[in-house]
Amino acid sequence: MKLPDIDPSSLPEHVQAMIEQGAEWQSLHEEDFLIRMPVSDIQAERQKRHAQVMLVAYRKYSEKSQEILKRLEKGMITEEEAKEMLSEAHKVVETLKERQKDLYK
Repeated sequence: MKLPDIDPSSLPEHVQAMIEQGAEWQSLHEEDFLIRMPVSDIQAERQKRHAQVMLVAYRKYSEKSQEILKRLEKGMITEEEAKEMLSEAHKVVETLKERQKDLYK
């Protein structure tokens, strides 16, 4: 893609050098280069909040998992109990993920 009519002398030197070497520009309208961006401040804030909630959930899951594994290593719980507790912790995170998806569609 050719650059629109822009005075090359108004461009930074490194860009001028690239143009002189025959640089080609790709359109941002091509599907491969499209990035889904929030369309409003409200949507951006919702996405930010969603990311924060999920970060907290994963941190809590990680802490709970570590606690369960420590209890297992100390012999305070059996392997079956540990598996069941880890499964429950995982279900909580998955449920939260599903709820968040529904809220921020």
